[in-house]
Amino acid sequence: MVPQCPWKSLSSLSRIFATWFALAATLVSFSMTAASASAQDRPQATEGWTDSSGEKTLTAEFVKLEGVQLTLRKADGTEIVIPLNKLDDKSRLKARAMAKNGGKAPLAKSTEPASFPSRPTAQEFMDIILRELKNENPMVIWDALPASKQKQVQEVVKLASSRVEQRTMNLVKKFRTDLLSALRSKKQFVLNSGAIPIPPDKKDALAKSYDPLVALLEACLPVEWLDTSYLQQAEMRDLLSSYVHNIVIKAKDVEKSMAGNNPLIPMMNYAVIEAKVEEVSAKEAMITLVVPGQPETPTKFLLSDGRWLPEALLGSWDQQMGQATVGLGQVDPKVIHQTVGQGLNFANGLLGTISTAETQQDFDEAIGQLMGMAQMIPGIGGGLAPPGPGGPGRPQRR
Repeated sequence: MVPQCPWKSLSSLSRIFATWFALAATLVSFSMTAASASAQDRPQATEGWTDSSGEKTLTAEFVKLEGVQLTLRKADGTEIVIPLNKLDDKSRLKARAMAKNGGKAPLAKSTEPASFPSRPTAQEFMDIILRELKNENPMVIWDALPASKQKQVQEVVKLASSRVEQRTMNLVKKFRTDLLSALRSKKQFVLNSGAIPIPPDKKDALAKSYDPLVALLEACLPVEWLDTSYLQQAEMRDLLSSYVHNIVIKAKDVEKSMAGNNPLIPMMNYAVIEAKVEEVSAKEAMITLVVPGQPETPTKFLLSDGRWLPEALLGSWDQQMGQATVGLGQVDPKVIHQTVGQGLNFANGLLGTISTAETQQDFDEAIGQLMGMAQMIPGIGGGLAPPGPGGPGRPQRR
């Protein structure tokens, strides 16, 4: 018999996946710090590409691989498209590997975990983290967790993925594909919409960065994360490293698309440049992360299992992990599938209306319906769409 209210189970799943994304987002934020800090001093990454005869080699930057068409960017900025069958075996393998890894070599200079002393001082601990970040190794944030806590995260993520059936993931995967397709095919309707709350002073900036932003959105929910067998088998560090690497690449592409005075740039740069450490005792310290444009707020860190961690994190860690484990244990995969399916059926209906809109007015009306629905969802609604003659969430007629 199907329970009448699966929302408690869904809530457990959403909490753990939200925590998972938050951890990944933290790594992205720190890796963007390192990338931004050294971008001006680092030459553009280029590779050598050799033709099938083995006689001619071109030095150029990898841009993308679509099917068998490889796009490269030469030193003068011009882009060229080369069919893979025109390249030698080594170049073809390189193109496929770079496409799989986000288009560029890994940001981290080493895939090996960062090494910490068995009992570092707070200053030593933060020095290692900042050094690794400057060396473009954001995974130091994961490595900074004690092994016991890394194991807990791994177990909870595997438990979460085991409570979702692959057929459910396939529904989400299809919606993801359709959503991205709609965003790309309806680009001009999006940019010209009166129903989407885009501040007037940011519309031009959005137009210039629209395509890279959609690519960034695509990277935020990678297809691999919609494969339950992959989630079950992957090591958490490898999974996060690949995710963060791809996000950083796409985020840097967004940044490249922006002019120096683009109002979106402040959202792209969150740079920790210094850590002020005041060691209170052998097991307690006050640490202030210095971020340009942000207030300097000291945070209490405690030494735990050879790692310095925020007191607030340590205080709630076991409770959060315990609640997630218990909640996930109560999840019925069939109920999750039914609930997700019902929600996506409705969402697909709206997405279909948006995708098939042939005029700006039809598009805006569909968006208005979507905004109106979102306002009815707790925690999402409120101020999402500008008020029109028909009330909140309704587009103004043109």
